[in-house]
Amino acid sequence: MINNMKALKSIGQVLAAIVYTCIFTGLLYLVLVLPLAWLLSLNTKVMILLLILLGGVLQFLIFGAQVLLMMPYGWIVKNNVVALVTSIGLMLFSLIRSDVMVWQSMSEHGTSAIVVAVIITILIIEALFMSITGIISVYSESKD
Repeated sequence: MINNMKALKSIGQVLAAIVYTCIFTGLLYLVLVLPLAWLLSLNTKVMILLLILLGGVLQFLIFGAQVLLMMPYGWIVKNNVVALVTSIGLMLFSLIRSDVMVWQSMSEHGTSAIVVAVIITILIIEALFMSITGIISVYSESKD
């Protein structure tokens, strides 16, 4: 009976990893892209000035949102390597696919759009690195 409950918990964690990673990457993409898409609509000089003045605040807000969104992974990957690998794989796939879509849509809008696409790519790479590191550390702590 106890082994059946452990198996059921493991299956639930894998299913939760699939569902929540899709939600996590979607929300993370919105947090990363929406503010920068708004910046793209501004005049180039105003956009650069706002990036210089508000870049740190924007980065802090993105980091805070990402930390809050990662909290459910404490239960999802706890002692379950399959849920960990599933989460990391889906995260890589979703965010890389999103970055490709950003480049496809931005390449038609000129030089300032390319600058914004580079910034979004850097933010996505940073978010991927931080998320994967965070999920692995949560898993490592659950093994102790």
